[in-house]
Amino acid sequence: MSSVIQPYIPDPPPKALLLIGAGASYGSNGTNLRPPLGINLFDELCKYSEYWSGLPSEIKKTFKEKGFEEGFDYSSNSQFEKLKSTLIWHMAFYFDRFFIDDPKICAYV
Repeated sequence: MSSVIQPYIPDPPPKALLLIGAGASYGSNGTNLRPPLGINLFDELCKYSEYWSGLPSEIKKTFKEKGFEEGFDYSSNSQFEKLKSTLIWHMAFYFDRFFIDDPKICAYV
């Protein structure tokens, strides 16, 4: 694993985390990095965070075969339900390195 800043995540995590914004898009332009689309997001999160890469193989398979949104909505596993809050925290820290550097051409603005 590359030298990644490990975020502080309270234990237990807060009961709510609000994320506001548009989905990642290659056509957004004006950002410092090209955000991964849903098809690549799971693999990128696994590279970034041991929490994502450490998911049980059954859940990883769902992400890879059915896509990020359906993988995250996977609910037949109560163990996964308990992990969601921490996974969202790690996803937020992953996306924290992306920012708008040219608002004149950025579709997010």
